[in-house]
Amino acid sequence: GIYLESVVLGGGQERGLRSGTEAVPLAYSFGVALTETQEMKENESNRLRLLRDYCKDELAKVIEGITFYGVWEKKQEGGSRKHDEMKRLPNNINCRIPGISSEEMIIRLDAKGFAVSHKSACSSQVEDGSYVIRALGTSEEESKENIRITLGRSTTKSDIENLVQSIKEIRDTYAK
Repeated sequence: GIYLESVVLGGGQERGLRSGTEAVPLAYSFGVALTETQEMKENESNRLRLLRDYCKDELAKVIEGITFYGVWEKKQEGGSRKHDEMKRLPNNINCRIPGISSEEMIIRLDAKGFAVSHKSACSSQVEDGSYVIRALGTSEEESKENIRITLGRSTTKSDIENLVQSIKEIRDTYAK
């Protein structure tokens, strides 16, 4: 009982609602692209997970008192990993660097060519610390000293090494 108006006029296919020949090669190609993307996603997730863990380990070596937030995988006896991968993104690190505000660190890293963030874009206009970090039981001051590092497809091990060195230099120079 509902009248629908045709979106493409012409030969009357699809009961006169959408004329035209189905693009079977395009539909097939789209299916192939989805399959390839799924395979690439798994490989890329593993690559990013390794880089993320490398970054975390390197930051822990050079920044005294650094705190990492979120669930982190733990190596079990024999070197195998406990599979907690589903509990955190493979390309994300959120950490507190004591003694320097998030804003200061972000500005200084930006000047060195790195883009990091402090909290979600939807709350970036509010000048207090991260409410998510505060919800984890930290103080207001601690919630203003965290940064979020996000890795991407173009991120390399060399990028991580440069980022870690830059964070160390900034922290050593500008910390309270």
